[in-house]
Amino acid sequence: MISDALLVFVDELFVKLNADYPLTWAAQFKGDDGAALADVAHATWAERLVGFTPKQIMRAYAKLDALPEYVKFAPGPKAFRLLCVAVKRADEEHERFLARRERRLLPRPKPSPEALAERRKKIADALGRPLSLRGSSQGGE
Repeated sequence: MISDALLVFVDELFVKLNADYPLTWAAQFKGDDGAALADVAHATWAERLVGFTPKQIMRAYAKLDALPEYVKFAPGPKAFRLLCVAVKRADEEHERFLARRERRLLPRPKPSPEALAERRKKIADALGRPLSLRGSSQGGE
């Protein structure tokens, strides 16, 4: 479903495209059926951009300057959507990186006294003798 906010955002995007591509952008909507073509283009772009945040869309738009194929001509809705997909994937990878980094930075949880006692018992059983607690906080033998 296309939200009203997305439709307004597409309006703003069309204004930017018209400003950056003044000769070619407006030319595609001239003629007797220009208004109808503009309406169809607007709806098509809005459909293609569902699922992307305004920030992602604007980051994709900013990439146009670095791509030689979009120096003279604006991208179509399919090509622009591919730019948005690349931006969204980069965002998702960044989120995964931050989550992994956060997990690495968290301190290792301390075992409970019961868990420590169980570990000591297993070690003592494996050694076949009682485990000395010298140097531990619980005193020694």
